[in-house]
Amino acid sequence: MDKIADSVHMLFSSQHPLRRARKVCAMYHLYPTGFEEHCVPTSETGGDGGAALVDQKAFFRMMQAVERAGIPSRFPHDSGFYELLASKRWTYYMALVPHLQLPATIALPRMLIEQNGGDCKQAAFWAYDALKNVREQQHALRGENIKGTNGRAVAGWDGRRQKGEGIPRGVAKLGFSWEALDVKFWEGQRGLETALSQLTQAIEISDELTGQPHDLEALIVQEFVDHDLELRLYVVNGEVETTIFTKFCKIKPNNEFGDFKEAFTSAEAAQWIGGDLATLQDGERQCREITAHWMNWVRMQTCQTPPGIRFDYFVGRTNEPGKAIVRTLEICELGFSMLGKKGLPKKVFSAMLAACLEDDISPDIEDLPEAAGAVEESAESEAPEDALEENGSSLPSVLYITVPRVPHGTQDQAKCTGRYEQVRGTFPNGQALWIHDRGDRFLYAGSDGYWYVGDEEEQDANFFCESGYIRHAGAAGVSPDQLRGPWERGPDWTPEISILVTTDPEAKPPRPGKGYSKAK
Repeated sequence: MDKIADSVHMLFSSQHPLRRARKVCAMYHLYPTGFEEHCVPTSETGGDGGAALVDQKAFFRMMQAVERAGIPSRFPHDSGFYELLASKRWTYYMALVPHLQLPATIALPRMLIEQNGGDCKQAAFWAYDALKNVREQQHALRGENIKGTNGRAVAGWDGRRQKGEGIPRGVAKLGFSWEALDVKFWEGQRGLETALSQLTQAIEISDELTGQPHDLEALIVQEFVDHDLELRLYVVNGEVETTIFTKFCKIKPNNEFGDFKEAFTSAEAAQWIGGDLATLQDGERQCREITAHWMNWVRMQTCQTPPGIRFDYFVGRTNEPGKAIVRTLEICELGFSMLGKKGLPKKVFSAMLAACLEDDISPDIEDLPEAAGAVEESAESEAPEDALEENGSSLPSVLYITVPRVPHGTQDQAKCTGRYEQVRGTFPNGQALWIHDRGDRFLYAGSDGYWYVGDEEEQDANFFCESGYIRHAGAAGVSPDQLRGPWERGPDWTPEISILVTTDPEAKPPRPGKGYSKAK
């Protein structure tokens, strides 16, 4: 990876045959870690002997060099954002932002542990004191009194402790760690001391004592959040796609979390929250609100909406019926576990592939700031308003589609009738897209070269599909209203001359039985 980083500007220069492709991107199916490669903790991670676990410093140096050479990263994320997530630094960077609802979190510099020869007592004292300070600041910023907002209990703050008192439980963890490993539960300052020693000095793995050969410059220490379950929100193309509920049901003798359970419906998950479905629903509502805040933060880091990202939350009960307490647990990069959720992988990977093939988007002239300079008038400026120059051909901004009601048709097919407006700057499969005024039908180019009218199901697949209510074979450089021959109606794709796609809002389909044949 270091050699690639040093030479990528020559390996993949603009003259390389690879760069002749219409789209070029990089994908990294590797796990950056702070541990030495092939060491015992690495080889014991997962069931494949630590395969794909690589040195994080060399890994990100390589990613950055490839990006500087003009090859964008498309899996899992660009190097800066991926490093921020994988290192877990965001947990203490954002801990004092009230509406993001993070547990009290601090970074403990490794030097504070090693300066005393690995004796973690003094380091645990500093970490513990800093953590208490963060918690008190959080309560002040959230406007919570000692007993919590509106008198209800706050996770990790039971209403009986006074300001300045200790934190009874917490977790210590390592960045660049995978599969929920290297997370240690602790109780009290003495417990924190033990956790720090286990994460930096020596630990028992598979009944053998081994060192901890990682080069991480800091450890992460958090307050433990009392909760009933964990809630995972899967966001695809900026929208919450689905929810999965999980729970670690016990703390193992080595202070790690175990006995993992999962549920795919609120009714199933309610068993973990005392059957209180109303509280669970309130918790999910809060999680969605916080996710919207996090997505704004994500766009700040990347200037784009990632095709997939996952947000995990703790959800617990309060003293007020139907009210939940929620805290952010984790942000998981694209490549996250989907726990076998039916239909989710197809949506996630379709979104990822669409991001890889995304066409360049140039702003419309009228959208450019005045400071960019005046645009000289030309003959092109006199083109009619209903024509746009996109992908090298003149395309109408508005189309009118008619799908008549017929005995062999369906109501959903007839609902394709109406006015469609072109979606500017969006080109699924390299072609323009039109949307019905209602917002529930789309005229799009399928991945098989046909034009289709589909609905939200095709939208959810980012139009990387080949399905719809009507269709017509496409032709290079030809607008859908100019295609020759009849459109076809599903499901048997029967040609029908009465189906119209046109720029004329007054156009009517031909009336059957009114034509005649000339004699030869």
